[in-house]
Amino acid sequence: YTDLAGDRREIMAQIWYPAAPAADARPMRWLSNAPVIGPAIADWVRLPDFLFDHINLINSNSYLDAPISGAGVFPVLLYSHGWGGFRQINQNQIEQLASLGYVVVAVDHTYGAMVTEMPDGRVLMNNRAILTPSSAPDSEARFARLVNVYAQDLRFTLDQLERANTGEGPFGKRFAGRLDLGRIGLFGHSTGGAAVFQACGQDSRCRAVVGQDPVTTGVDATITSRGLTQPSLSFFSKDYLDSPSDKRTVSMLQAGKSDGFRIGIPTAAHYDFVLTPFFSPLAATIGLKGPIPSDRVVGLIDAYQEAFFDEYLRGKPSTLLTGASKPYPEAIFVQVK
Repeated sequence: YTDLAGDRREIMAQIWYPAAPAADARPMRWLSNAPVIGPAIADWVRLPDFLFDHINLINSNSYLDAPISGAGVFPVLLYSHGWGGFRQINQNQIEQLASLGYVVVAVDHTYGAMVTEMPDGRVLMNNRAILTPSSAPDSEARFARLVNVYAQDLRFTLDQLERANTGEGPFGKRFAGRLDLGRIGLFGHSTGGAAVFQACGQDSRCRAVVGQDPVTTGVDATITSRGLTQPSLSFFSKDYLDSPSDKRTVSMLQAGKSDGFRIGIPTAAHYDFVLTPFFSPLAATIGLKGPIPSDRVVGLIDAYQEAFFDEYLRGKPSTLLTGASKPYPEAIFVQVK
């Protein structure tokens, strides 16, 4: 997505893991690049910059460079954000999964991300020219290409994690021998939700996959027609229920070789899967969330997502995935296959 001859793609990655911070350690800010992200968010939602000044002050539940907790190896999860998202956009879910014993890696999909700040200070903004209006004759091809670029980012990151497990590569020796690369799961939102299905359709290192409002119209038809070999879970908000993506996902799950689950949340909106509704009390007014209370939808997504990864990556069965337990009656739970 650049015009420079011989250019190579660069992506940023961030890793969360079970940690043992020192007693006097202080949690890091949610966004280390808040001065760049804040104005970009404001521009994206067409609101004044000052309404997002507060994101500079938000702490996370993470500690920078804290020692890894305990001994042994940890299963690995990769997160893929949507068009105009960024690697920390789903940090509540990422931290929750890391606290349960997963190593979780998220990337900025450069030029698809809202903004990517590189370690040398370069700031690479979302390139809106990548996609064209849905009425344009090349819109579907452009979107499919974007989904595949995202998927290749994820597969490249898996390559680097293999190096990290031997103490090589950009992550140094911190994770040497600590990653269980036989238990890898992927999850993503929107375009990222499509990308995780695309990546898992291409790469057998993926053992389980979750899509949150996945725009699967961008997934390669050979993958959706033959289905996945991995177990999969898909969430759909009111914005995507019964959409072409929903129907294509159900068809893909039916054709798959393993278990497939679909959860509809008719009271949730597309951005209820990420932290966007928490940015401003105006979120519902400007269409960034559905009527479901944010804490409620966070609990629902966490519960089903954790149950899914625990069952298929750790062998811990859950009554949630049998339908026997229904703590969230607003969720329409269906085992498709």
